[in-house]
Amino acid sequence: MAAHSGRRGREQRRPTSGETVRVRHRRQLRLEHGPLARDGELALQESGLPHAVLRPQYFQQNLLLDETTLRAGTLITYIPPGRSVGAVHAGDIADVAAALLTTAPLSGQIVVPTGPVTITTDEAAAAISTALGTPISVDYVEPDRAWRELRAAGRPDWWIADLLAICQQASAEVNDDVAALSGHPATSIADTAREQLVRATVI
Repeated sequence: MAAHSGRRGREQRRPTSGETVRVRHRRQLRLEHGPLARDGELALQESGLPHAVLRPQYFQQNLLLDETTLRAGTLITYIPPGRSVGAVHAGDIADVAAALLTTAPLSGQIVVPTGPVTITTDEAAAAISTALGTPISVDYVEPDRAWRELRAAGRPDWWIADLLAICQQASAEVNDDVAALSGHPATSIADTAREQLVRATVI
């Protein structure tokens, strides 16, 4: 199997036919965001290549990136309080892509891998608290504060705008695409927190 990966997608040859296929992956945002990404999808559709488009939700792992702060008892987030998000485990997206590449006909379908249920940041904090065995409070960084702090940290404006768009507009969609295509249930935030934060003890 030949493969080439890059920012615009992953190209592979199916072992059964040698046919070149392309799976395109991008974030799930509202339609008014990301015109270049949409233009890329349109170009892919017009190319005639067999393909599928993956539009995953907010990654569960994004809530667990700052492990030091989490272990100190705080979940820092740019997702507004009470906003429900269909956050998905990154590994589930990979499993869906593998299934599409090896078993499903690629007919331009749009696949939206999601978690098993929507979660809020309070629910994520509760899952992290259970995994770590310590109370976790949520520190919501509202946009004005985010712009000040992230600019001071040297982040470029495009990066800040992109981050805030992802967090403020993350979709609440939940479906069974992960289970239907991968053959296993979508991973919960509780399982992801345990996987990433709980260290095995060797006796």
